[in-house]
Amino acid sequence: MTSNIGGTPANNWFVRVFNVDDLGRVYININNLVLEVPYGQEGSIDITPYLDPGYNTVRFLVYNYEDGYTWGFELLQNGSTYWSSTAGIVGVVGAFGNDQSHTNKWVFDEILAITK
Repeated sequence: MTSNIGGTPANNWFVRVFNVDDLGRVYININNLVLEVPYGQEGSIDITPYLDPGYNTVRFLVYNYEDGYTWGFELLQNGSTYWSSTAGIVGVVGAFGNDQSHTNKWVFDEILAITK
């Protein structure tokens, strides 16, 4: 799924990854991996330096090795949450009623379009 999110000059963009079971990744402009977060960890990064002037994409992915899976992602613009997605609670209950039918595959894939 692709969503269009507008920005204005001098915007600062950050991403936060949390509540991950098993592996979360964030890519800028399809193939530039800027953040990888393993099970139960949290990470964040200022993605502004990785953005090109104009149109950019931010891709959020979660990989599940086995059993249930969870995720938490936030895209922040100038310190305020602009977009977020969460499912399940890591170590407690998986996404979609503790679905365990999706093993060894990407279980979440969201692409957002933003402008710098």
